[in-house]
Amino acid sequence: MTVPYLADTRQSYVNRWADHHLHIAEAHYGLGNETSMWLALINYAMAEEIYGEHWDYVSRLKEKNHG
Repeated sequence: MTVPYLADTRQSYVNRWADHHLHIAEAHYGLGNETSMWLALINYAMAEEIYGEHWDYVSRLKEKNHG
């Protein structure tokens, strides 16, 4: 996982990762790899939970360390 970009908002960070997983799903669909396609679609559907929580965690650490 990457550290959120400084100019990102929580929503833009989540959206970028959701788009990333959607592109991966499309690529695997094109290759005929349905298992990987479905895994990427699950990550796409869960982007808010996965990457939103990551954003929140990094934000809390930043606040803790920079007061």
